[in-house]
Amino acid sequence: MSVEVVRLLLRVGASEAEIEDALSRALGAGQSVARALAWGTEGLKERFDRELSRMEAPSIEMVRPEPDQLALLPAGLSDRLGVVPVRRDARTGRVDVAVLDPLDPHLSAELEFHLGSKVRLLRAELEVLQNALAGASSPRAPSGPPLPLVRKVVTSELPQSDPPPPSEPVLSLSRAKPLAPAVSVPAPVVAEPSLPLEAVRETFDRTRTPDDVVAALLLGLAPARAVVLAVRSNAYVGRAGSPELSQVAVRQVTIPASQPSVVQTATRAGFYLGALPHTPAHAELRALFGSTEEEMYVVAVTASGHPSLVTVCDPSALGGSLDATRRADTLAVQAGAALERILLSRKRGG
Repeated sequence: MSVEVVRLLLRVGASEAEIEDALSRALGAGQSVARALAWGTEGLKERFDRELSRMEAPSIEMVRPEPDQLALLPAGLSDRLGVVPVRRDARTGRVDVAVLDPLDPHLSAELEFHLGSKVRLLRAELEVLQNALAGASSPRAPSGPPLPLVRKVVTSELPQSDPPPPSEPVLSLSRAKPLAPAVSVPAPVVAEPSLPLEAVRETFDRTRTPDDVVAALLLGLAPARAVVLAVRSNAYVGRAGSPELSQVAVRQVTIPASQPSVVQTATRAGFYLGALPHTPAHAELRALFGSTEEEMYVVAVTASGHPSLVTVCDPSALGGSLDATRRADTLAVQAGAALERILLSRKRGG
């Protein structure tokens, strides 16, 4: 949530509890604050919209998606953040984007990253945006490859990584380890049912260290293959992975924070859904998960208002994308709450 949005909410009389609730729902679902408010307190949403309409920010009443630009956005991003590209200026290359929340500075950076151009944000109503997205045809053919986060690089130009050596996992997740090599795509098998979310929540409630939280997060994502990365000041580094993956290789994952990546996108927007791009920044992740072009889901775990962990998982073992992303989002919120509780306990000397 940007400072400008907080100021606007305070200006319309929102309480601290309402602001915290909007922030929690926005971060937990990877949405803009305006998108989260649309499903929150109706009175607060009306006041927020009324105050936005009084500002001098440009707006748009009729939203017609520009298919070529919409196709550049990861699947689900438009709906979650409330954004629809509507026009690309042929002379300057700038893209006009209809948005719910024109005050969020991270929104411009996120859109410019995916669209590869400067953007102008035009405020639009939620119903107008939803109707525009509902009437837009899918930018991807059913059998076509998913669009990468960044522009494609010829695979042959990338350095080839040697397969990581096998290793015993550090964290015990009480699940049998398969015999398949860590870097190969496993053969189709009947997946072990996921634990009920209530059981995972109880596991989070019993955690006492950050390592416990990571273990509970991976347990909740099982049987999906997943990696948990720690957010550092200059990089995202591997912390642990599901038993199917080499823990040595997981701990060798280092993605510079200065390079565009799906992990960087997740820390800024809350999530990323799509294939892992063929870029050097993603080489170690691609080696872990195998040479697949299937959609991966990347979601940030936020504690005390800052991204602390990032989960990268293959959602195919959790059913359809909608069910898998909802489960991963819920687990990320529970993990963030557990981390906050642990940090607060340590500050109090507990």
